[in-house]
Amino acid sequence: MRIPAFMTVWQDGRLWCTDGWFNGASVGKGIRRIPLEEATSAGIIRETRAPAVIVDAESIGTGRFGEKVVKNMRVRGADIWFMTHIEDADDVFDAFNTNADMLLAPYHTIRSDADLDDIHSVSDSVIPVVFMKDSKGLVSRRKTGDVRDILDRLTDAGFYKTCVLDTDGSVTETMWTDIHDDNPSVIPFCRYEPSHRTGLNNQISPFDP
Repeated sequence: MRIPAFMTVWQDGRLWCTDGWFNGASVGKGIRRIPLEEATSAGIIRETRAPAVIVDAESIGTGRFGEKVVKNMRVRGADIWFMTHIEDADDVFDAFNTNADMLLAPYHTIRSDADLDDIHSVSDSVIPVVFMKDSKGLVSRRKTGDVRDILDRLTDAGFYKTCVLDTDGSVTETMWTDIHDDNPSVIPFCRYEPSHRTGLNNQISPFDP
């Protein structure tokens, strides 16, 4: 199942969907934009009842939890999976005090392993997201590690579903296969479609305005 993602910014008093994309831990603003309601109307996949991923691009890019996107996002006809900057359980509570049905939390922005455990204890609707750059997973904005070790840590913390975001196309087909073999419930988030040989059936991919 393909799950559309909408790279979202707040400008001129409204929400916009842009063609921005990730560059490691940062987010490019992109060039094109259309109102978010137009993007979701065109991009959500009603036939498969796929959720819509709303990415708060400014929050992730600046490293601060923001309120403009989370308080104003509306999507008709699909559950909302919301991705934003998350540091601790308080941010999780703030994010769920909205229309979000699931929360996608970048692993590298969570402050500590203790905060990771707290997040799991307060909600079973959080999906940690491992950002990949140069074939390595981001542990923090400046530190990387083996993605399999990171996913093992998330499994040990009790997260039954995780996401791997390929920011730069560096995750090879062999890596996707290995990731799936060890973590069958992982969801890839990338601009391309992994080969069916990898075993990955669900995928998050950006909507192009």
